[in-house]
Amino acid sequence: MWLGIRDMKEVMTDESIMPFGSFKGRKMANVPAWYLISMYEDGGLYGSVKAYVEENMDVLMKERSETKISEMDQKSELAEFDYDEDDDEFFGSVLNDPIRD
Repeated sequence: MWLGIRDMKEVMTDESIMPFGSFKGRKMANVPAWYLISMYEDGGLYGSVKAYVEENMDVLMKERSETKISEMDQKSELAEFDYDEDDDEFFGSVLNDPIRD
C-alpha cells in the first residue's frame, strides 16, 4: 500500500524539515509562525505537520503576536510627524518613501 504525504505519522520537532508548501525544505523552527497558523486555520495542514502546529500553538501564537508588534514598531519608526501650531494639527510624512525621495 502506498502512503502519501497526507498519511505521514512521524513526530515532527523543531529540527524536522517542512515537507510541503511555500517553506518546503526549511526546518520547522524556521517556518514563520504566521504561515503555520494561517495554514492550520485554513485547513491546509495534515498529518505530522498539523500535529506539530497543535502541539506548539501557544508558542506560535506568541511568536506571531511578537512579530506583529515588531512590525508596528518598525512602521512607527519610519513615520515623522510635524506639529503645526497655527492649525493645531499633526502632519505625517513617511521617511525614505521612494515616491517622495
